[in-house]
Amino acid sequence: MDKPKNNRVWLISLGTLLLLVASYKSLQHWFGDLDQQFVQYEKFEQAPGFNLELQKLVEPASLAGKKELALHDFKGKTILLHFWASWCAPCREERPMLQELVNQHHDGSLAVIGVASYETKDSLRNSGLLGETPFTVLLDEEGDVALSYKVRAIPQSVLIDGLGRIRYRVKGALTLNEIAAIEAILISMQREEKHATAGNL
Repeated sequence: MDKPKNNRVWLISLGTLLLLVASYKSLQHWFGDLDQQFVQYEKFEQAPGFNLELQKLVEPASLAGKKELALHDFKGKTILLHFWASWCAPCREERPMLQELVNQHHDGSLAVIGVASYETKDSLRNSGLLGETPFTVLLDEEGDVALSYKVRAIPQSVLIDGLGRIRYRVKGALTLNEIAAIEAILISMQREEKHATAGNL
C-alpha cells in the first residue's frame, strides 16, 4: 500500500532535482554571458589610477628614489599590472611565466608591475619572495586597488596600453596560451601605433 506513495515521493524528488539542474545550467549560462559582457565593456576602458608604496624597483630606472608609484608614472608605457600575494599558491607556480615575459621584454617594451594585494609589508618581506621577484612590486595592503580593477580573485593580470587603457585581462594564473595571447595583443598594439604615426605625417 505504500508503493504508490513511495513512487510519488520518488517522482517529486526527481522533478526537484531536474529543476535544480536546469536552474544551475541557466544561472551558469547567465553568469557566462555577464562575464563576457563585462570583458567587452572594459576593453579600452580607462584604467583606474593608483598611488601605492614601492617595495621593489626593477624598472624603469628613471623612477629610482621614489617611495610611491602612481599609474601616471608609466604614461606612454605598456604595462602588465599583475595582482598577486605571497600566500597565494598559484602565484608562486606562475613565476616562470612572469620571468619569461620579463626576459622577452628586457628592451623596455613591456613593464611588469606586481601589485601585492591583501598583504602586509612584514608578511611580504618575511616570505622571502620579494628578493626573487623579477619585476617591480607595489603594496596594496587593503586590496583597494585590486577592487578598483574589479579583481575578484588572485592571481590576475591586466594589460594596460600607453594611453592608460585596459586592453586585456587574464583571470587566474598565467599559462603559455595566455602569454601567447598577450604577445599577440602587443604586436597588434605596435601596428596600431605605426598606423597612428603614419596618419599624423
